[in-house]
Amino acid sequence: MGRLFGLPTSLRARLAIVGSLAGIYVLAYMFYISGPSLFEGRQQPIIVDDPSLLPVTNGTGDSSNRPRILLVTAIFQLSNSTPIEDTLLQHFLGKITSDIYIFTTPALESHILQLRGSNNITIDTSYSTPFDIPPLKGKEEAYKQMQKKDRRKSRSHTPELFALRNSKPFFLHTALQKTGVNASVTYDYVFWSDVANFHEEHQYREWPSPARVREVWAEGTRLTETNADELMFMPMWGLPHPTILFWNENMGPIDTDFSQGTF
Repeated sequence: MGRLFGLPTSLRARLAIVGSLAGIYVLAYMFYISGPSLFEGRQQPIIVDDPSLLPVTNGTGDSSNRPRILLVTAIFQLSNSTPIEDTLLQHFLGKITSDIYIFTTPALESHILQLRGSNNITIDTSYSTPFDIPPLKGKEEAYKQMQKKDRRKSRSHTPELFALRNSKPFFLHTALQKTGVNASVTYDYVFWSDVANFHEEHQYREWPSPARVREVWAEGTRLTETNADELMFMPMWGLPHPTILFWNENMGPIDTDFSQGTF
């Protein structure tokens, strides 16, 4: 094998280079596992005026062509977690007027109806825990192993919580399938939204704004030259820290908070 161009010929010099590179990797990895607090504080979402005040018309004052939006969410009382606050639920169920499809347990169904009523809501009690959904059945042990890699261990970070987070694509797909059975309702957009997104008092009613949603999708189509029905929207208030460059699966969950209640 020929000599590599630019590398020193002596063994000691080559070992020095290898040692330096290894040291840089270890240092970067230590910064990574120390979490984002070592570099920056958690960024807060930008607060904007209520976009639901924007009209949706076809230019003649007719709002009949406004997009139909479905919000999908799930509420499960997880083990070792504090009870869900009624105030939190009221901010979401009591104020948002958009159609909601909610997965929850039979024990919580009546309470949700008390807060929401039967207006524009579908309550699905098919699953008592996240591990009851078909993709996650029998995977409790795998999620316990996943929990061991969590550097932010807390009382609320349970295998059930991780399973609930990973169940969102299934819940979205299932909600769309079941609402599609009703031919009288056709949704143009479907979003996942965590109830915890509304942990503070707010003025939103028709959320997200159909006008703003249509505007975002039109802009996404223009920028990416992708059909609107192939686009996804994931809100973020920042990017993962640059040390994510060194991340691999064995390092466990990403520490940087850059999105909440992705929908």
